[in-house]
Amino acid sequence: MILAVVSDLIFSVQIGDMAKKLGIPVVFASTPESAMARLLAHPKVVVLDLNLGSGTPVAVLEAIRDNPELAGVTTVGFVPHVRVDLKNLAFEAGCGVVLARSVFAEKLPGLLAKALENR
Repeated sequence: MILAVVSDLIFSVQIGDMAKKLGIPVVFASTPESAMARLLAHPKVVVLDLNLGSGTPVAVLEAIRDNPELAGVTTVGFVPHVRVDLKNLAFEAGCGVVLARSVFAEKLPGLLAKALENR
């Protein structure tokens, strides 16, 4: 399962379409708080918009990092290219890949396929 923590409709559609092509279910959360509850389902991949308007998205990464049951979850975050601070916070919290929003859609198919292949 892919957990997508996004509120942007365009990115939600892109992630949903790619998950469908890969034949894997995707669950969406629009806030970090709702994502925390969905982590209990042990997703294989978490895609996270690090610039969500509500809550602290980095807390989701910290929850994954700090929970031994979630070891091995692949994390992919995306940020506006000008938010270097968020990129650095995400890496510090254990995010595996952080991309600029402009690159995210282009690289998403390969990132998800590789992450799911390694599970």
